[in-house]
Order: sequence, then structure tokens, then C-alpha cells
Amino acid sequence: MNTCLRDIGQPTGVIVPYRRPRRYRKAAIPVNIDHILLDEAITDGKKTFSKQLSDEKKLIKAGFHQHNDTMESFHQGFFGAPDKHRRDINRNGSLILETSRSMAEKLKLSPDKCHDYLNEYHLNDTSLKEKCVTEPICDPKYKYRTIDGSCNNLRHPLWGRSMSEMSRLLPPYYADGIDTFRQSIDGSDLPGARELSALLTQTGDQEHPILSVLFLQFGQFLGHDTCLAANVRAATGEGLSCCKRTENGQLVEHPACKPILIPPDDHFYSKFNETCLNFVRNTPAATSACTLGPREQPSVLTHFIDGSQIYGSNEGKMKALRSFKDVSIINGKQFLPFDTKNNNGPSVTCRAPEGQHCVYAGDIRSNQQLVLNTLQLIFLREHNRIADILKSLNPRWTDDILFEETRRIIGAQLQWITYNEFLPLAIGRRAMQVFDLSPSPWGYSNKYKDYYNPGIISEFATAAFRWHTLVRSFYHLRDSEGEYTSHLQLRNIFNDVSPLFKAGAVDEVLYGTAVQASQKFDSMFTEELKDQLFRPPNSLFGGDLIADNIQRGRDHGLPPYNKMREICGLPRLTSFDDMDRAFRSGIGSNFAKHYKSVDDIDLFMGGIHEKPAKEGILGPVFACIVAEQFRRLKEGDRFWFENFGFSHSFTEAQIYEIRKVSLTSIICANGDDIQYFQPLALVQPINGLYH
Repeated sequence: MNTCLRDIGQPTGVIVPYRRPRRYRKAAIPVNIDHILLDEAITDGKKTFSKQLSDEKKLIKAGFHQHNDTMESFHQGFFGAPDKHRRDINRNGSLILETSRSMAEKLKLSPDKCHDYLNEYHLNDTSLKEKCVTEPICDPKYKYRTIDGSCNNLRHPLWGRSMSEMSRLLPPYYADGIDTFRQSIDGSDLPGARELSALLTQTGDQEHPILSVLFLQFGQFLGHDTCLAANVRAATGEGLSCCKRTENGQLVEHPACKPILIPPDDHFYSKFNETCLNFVRNTPAATSACTLGPREQPSVLTHFIDGSQIYGSNEGKMKALRSFKDVSIINGKQFLPFDTKNNNGPSVTCRAPEGQHCVYAGDIRSNQQLVLNTLQLIFLREHNRIADILKSLNPRWTDDILFEETRRIIGAQLQWITYNEFLPLAIGRRAMQVFDLSPSPWGYSNKYKDYYNPGIISEFATAAFRWHTLVRSFYHLRDSEGEYTSHLQLRNIFNDVSPLFKAGAVDEVLYGTAVQASQKFDSMFTEELKDQLFRPPNSLFGGDLIADNIQRGRDHGLPPYNKMREICGLPRLTSFDDMDRAFRSGIGSNFAKHYKSVDDIDLFMGGIHEKPAKEGILGPVFACIVAEQFRRLKEGDRFWFENFGFSHSFTEAQIYEIRKVSLTSIICANGDDIQYFQPLALVQPINGLYH
């Protein structure tokens, strides 16, 4: 049933005239394809890429690569292992990118023309054809989602597939039209990412009066179902170390290296004589359309809400997960299977103490911190609980049918909880209505459109859904009576979930995070993310996630904030004095000290400084992007749980049962020994407890 959510409107929030973003329409360009010129560009691209590989080998041989148990290798580990498939994607994407650069030079294209013109150059009849992804043959009557998301759209089988390129609301903004970082409107470099993080954001705590820590953790859990790019590695698999210097003091040069330089007077890092934070660009993708064009980034995950953080996004991961005949049993309770490759102390992806374990799940980031891992665990137990029920009702089902039927139910539960409980709190009722996101209270709601690309939007994954401002420094643990028992500091539990194995710890985490307040959505961040991210053992400092977010936006060629205001139907900012109309008071003068123009402002920086809307937690631009993304995830998904008329459609009775589910009911059914819990898990209980 639809959950009656508390109003979390902001007393000082702005009333937003929400409008769906205008669809970008490529200009009609009469391009005369010069195949001789294209062949020359391909030859040039191959030569350039070959030289890059040769130079890279020399760098790796000289020791310019990451080493285990460092901050940079730890961060790199969250982008996944350097398997052959990812190396091939990086190789193919890089080769096509260099060909695109050569073609743009030959055609003398201005940066603003590169996207529309180069997209007209198809590679199907060239020597690069084999570098593109082949469309699979789809069975329209097949009842279940493919594990990699392919064949969801029968007209466009690659839409939403894992390792396919992200989509965009606007073409990428690269200085050269291909892949170099955006510049100021006067042609100079934009202010450094660490400079902006240090001087335009604050450190501290601002508790949200209503939302619980479980709200932000469910958001992260959802993000790990939909958003993950791959980082470039060396062709031999090593991670790149971009802050190392050569004998003459120069930073190492590599096409994927864009290190974040730290100002000499930095209030924090200068104490440790640190001058650079490692930053490696995301892998370039060969597009599904098999064309030339600017740099695009692939999503490692499927582009759907389908439980891929539980089941994986490729056959190899799913088979590995299913090969664990039994989940791990500790203190008589189920846990995620142990990661047998990284279970003996610190490593690139596991920092469990000696004798303890990290765990294995559908998403590589499942060990990132233990509250996230608790939700992974709860949904694993829910899968097993439902599978047991289905097996008793259908004893003749094969293991494959039992697995797939359970998987489709878990996916439906995730979709229902997301749109019924999570989204209304995030963007408010008005945006839910304008973008037609409210789930139906009964029957079917068939809004599937096969011309909608459900792909994860780069502006969403790289800016608008990066809600790190909500994160707390400490996680409080509580017992069944709501009494505080202990706390865990975030910097000490990065990739160490071993405290969860203590008897009763799962319930203590759930009780604690349901009562504890989330932070507000603003420009204030915990130092656990701003100065201590992935801090190595015995070190006094870590990385800066806010600077990383800014730099990642430039890596993806995100449009500046002002461009996104326009596409969302909002008036452009015309000056820094004009900013007080859209931002918190006094922000304009601070921004003017660092940016040269309001048209230079990075999307992430603009979004976190917006005045919040009357409803929800976000400002109007971020709410617009988030709402549009979730509209696409719903209306572009053939397997959406409310759809009617397909061989995979649920019956009305089954949909009715799915709508009975809530995050609280799943927690109650799968905690260790939870007797009571608040009805709305994502908001703090009014009277302090759950009875």
C-alpha cells in the first residue's frame, strides 16, 4: 500500500515551477562522409594509441604505478578488477577516441561542432567495426531480465546493458570538443578542484530534522544498483599513480592522468607537505551506435533498478555468487559469502583485521562500509527467505527457475520501495507529480515506452546523485530498547565490515541508523570524506571526495550549472550578484573569488549550494535531473513491475502483494531478532522508538 510520508518541506525553501528537461535535438547536418579521410583518421588514431601504449609500458617499468595498501590503490579497487573484458573496453574506446580526435582536426571542427558532426561517422564498414559491441539476438518471449541488462528494449538491445555508455541531457562540454577538460569562458583553466572544495564548502554537522541515516544509506544502496564507471588502468592491469614525479620534478604524463593539485597554502594538506591528490580518468567507451564522437563513459552496472548490487551485472559475477552453495553462518545467522581471495588481512579491496573477512556480493563496493553492507545482507536474506517459500510451493521448479523468480520479486520490491518511500522524501510530491513518478495504488500502470532510453544520465551519476553531504562522521549503534551502545567512526571502517559479525551487531546497526539523523543536504561535509577518505593505516590524512566529485564532473564533460538551469526551465544566472536568488545568501561574493563567470560554475558545486525546494531535500536543478533519471528508469524499463501485457508481467494479485512490502517489513523479516521497528524506516521516529 502507498506509504503516507511525513512532510519534510523546508520552511525557507523555494517554490519550484518544475518542468521536464528539454530534450536535446541534434542539429540536422548535411554531412558528406569522406571515407578516404575517415580511413586516414583511423590510421592516425592507431598510431597515436600505439605510441601511448609504448610510453605507458616505460612508465610502468620505471615504477610509476600504484602499490597495494595506499590511498590511491584502495580507491582504485572500488572500480573493479582489471579483467580482460574491461581492458578490451578501455583499449577499444581509447582507439576510437583518438580516431575521433584526428577526424575533428582533419575536418577543422570547432569544439561545439564535434559532437553532432562526428556522430554521423559510423564505423560499421571500417577496420574499427570489431571494436564496437555486437547487438545480441533477443527472445521477446523470454520471461526474465538478462543479467547484463541487454534485450530489455527489443528495438535497441544494447540500451541499459552493463558496460554500455551513459546517456546525457546535453552533449559533453570538453574544451577541444573531444575530451580535454572544460575551461573558463575566457579560455583559462577553471579553478582547481581542491581549491573549490577547501574554500567553497564547509566541514561540520548539520542534522536533518526528519530524515534518518537509513535514508542516505538506502540512497547509496540504490546508487550501487545503478551507478559505477570504470577507471583507466595500464594495459598490463596496474593502477596509475598520477602524483609521482620524474627525476626533473615533473608530474608523470599519461592521457588518463589528471591529478588534483593542492594549493601551497591549503589549510589541511600543507601540514603534511602534500601537493597532489591522485586522479585517474574514467574509461572511454565505444558507443552502442558504433560512431565517432567525444569521450563517453561506460556504466559497469546495468542501467536499471534490478538488484544488480545483489546479483551482479554479468554472467561471471552471477555464476560466482550462485556457486556459493551456502551463505556464511556466524553465530547461527546468515551473512554474505566470504571473499576467499581477500580474506587474510589488508589488501587493495579488503581491510578486515587479520583473521577476519571481507564479503562477496554483486557490487564491488559492498565492503565500503558496514551500514551499506547491512542493507546488502538484509536483501540477501530476503532473497533466501522468498526462495524458501517459493520452493515449498513449487517443489518441481529447477534451481534456475527458483533463482530467477526470486530475483524478479526482489527487483520489484526495490522498485516499489524506491518510488513509494525514498523518492517522495528526496524530491517532494510536486516533482513526483510533474514527472509522473508516483506509483499506482492499485492494478497495472503500463507506461513503458520503447523509444525511451533508460540509460543512466552522466549528469545524474556524476553530480546530482552524489549526496555525500548527507553522510555522518559517526554511526551510532543502539539496542532493541533504543539505548545507545557504541559508535563507529567512518574513517576506521572503510572496507572493513568485520564489526558486523559480532553477535547482535546487525540489529544494533539497523536500530541505530533508523534513529540517528542524517545530515542536511547543503555545502557542509564531514571531514571523514573531505580530508580522510580511504585513509591508509598509520597515516594522518586521506583523500578529498568533494574535490574528486568536481574533477570527475570535468572528466565526464558535464555542462556547467547555468546550462542545466536552462534545460530545466529555470532562468540563467546573469552575474554573481544574481546568485542570491537561487543560492543561499552571500554565496555569490564567495564564488566570485574563485570563478571568473557564473557560466563557469561546475554542476556539482552549483547543485550543493542551491536553495532547497519547498518539498524534498534538493534544490531545483538537482531535483530536475534526479526526477528525469527516475522517470527514464521507470518508463524505459520493459520489466518494470507494474507493466501489463508481457510474458513476464506479474498478475494483479502478485502486484498487490508487492505493494504490501516496505523497507521496514523487509528489515523486520530479516534482522537477527528485531521485534519492533518504526513504520517509516527512512525517517526518524517521532517518539524516539519503534514500539
